[in-house]
Amino acid sequence: MSEHVHSLKHRRRWTAGPVRDRLRHHRAELVAMRRAGASYLSIAAWLRTEHRIRTTHTTVMRYLGSLPEMQTGHSAGAGAAAIAAAPAPAEGAHHG
Repeated sequence: MSEHVHSLKHRRRWTAGPVRDRLRHHRAELVAMRRAGASYLSIAAWLRTEHRIRTTHTTVMRYLGSLPEMQTGHSAGAGAAAIAAAPAPAEGAHHG
């Protein structure tokens, strides 16, 4: 194997670090987009076209799901807790 081919095979590709690190730079925008109703797929496409960050919608979903500001009122447990805390209907009340 020639020296040139050997150096090409073992050269490290330049990366800007893990995608998660790059997503942190756009945290506020990502949270705002998701709260405004943007899908994870459209957020991933926006990152690719506007910021040249290649990622998947799954990565965006996991990243946003790990943020504390996205946890409030969006977990399944919160809905169940709200139902459990609701007052019980009065005895003999008719719901129709």
